[in-house]
Amino acid sequence: MGTLYAYFHTGEFSTLMFLIMMFSVLCVDMGTTGFNAYYDYKNGTDDVRNNVEKNKVLIHQGVDARKALGVSVVLFLLAGISGIIIAYLTSWYVLIAGAVSMGIGYVYTGGPYPISRTPLGEIVAGGFLGTVLFVLTYFVQVQELTWPMFFVSLSSSAVVASILTANNSCDLVGDKEAGRKTLSILVGAKLSEWLIYLLGFGAYLWAGVMIAVGYYPIITAPFFAAGLLITVIMYRKMHNIGYNFNTKDHIMGNIAKVYLVFTLMTLLGLGAAVLMG
Repeated sequence: MGTLYAYFHTGEFSTLMFLIMMFSVLCVDMGTTGFNAYYDYKNGTDDVRNNVEKNKVLIHQGVDARKALGVSVVLFLLAGISGIIIAYLTSWYVLIAGAVSMGIGYVYTGGPYPISRTPLGEIVAGGFLGTVLFVLTYFVQVQELTWPMFFVSLSSSAVVASILTANNSCDLVGDKEAGRKTLSILVGAKLSEWLIYLLGFGAYLWAGVMIAVGYYPIITAPFFAAGLLITVIMYRKMHNIGYNFNTKDHIMGNIAKVYLVFTLMTLLGLGAAVLMG
């Protein structure tokens, strides 16, 4: 989304920067997931009594926790190397932003005061995986920052935050037992569920505002409208399933589709605008 938005505004696109950035982002994301798996296992957050997710391989498949930690460290090293290359080709400010992002990725579940155990988890994850990533991607393509770029990225942050809220809504019982104080625990199960929908619908509402002020082209409107309709259907399905550790695989699969739909509609809308000149 960040790359295509940059191309829409400036007509500039670097295949090399796109590929290096994609590699770096994947390494950071997978490394963060690995640290998350390791520390949730060590801290007792992931427990077989409250978790039936097959992809939690440390508790369900007997994978050595030290291997998860080692793989995560290697992934962060690769991300650091690719980040240095990106900074060399663009600006050294990118290295600072990348280092901060990696640091947040680690302390999200690592260290003495993990962010994921606080009500700030959704805000931080949404902000970095949404706005910061969008802004960085835009910047490495054109080496400039703009207010429109920042404002349109907020929709992506909202959808990412909804994913974390859905995750925490399903983990509410286990997180309480583990001593976590997530936003879902703070507001309660009922409000936590509605927060998921509020964030998702808010992303589309904000996209509408961006169209109204001219930051998104008008051609994106029907695509966002279609995405909103699909999202309503997906949320209805999630509501019927319910939010608990037994339904978490289905919930996370559906909320991931909500994000994919938003991303796809953004890309289709911007792509149509580019083709129409």
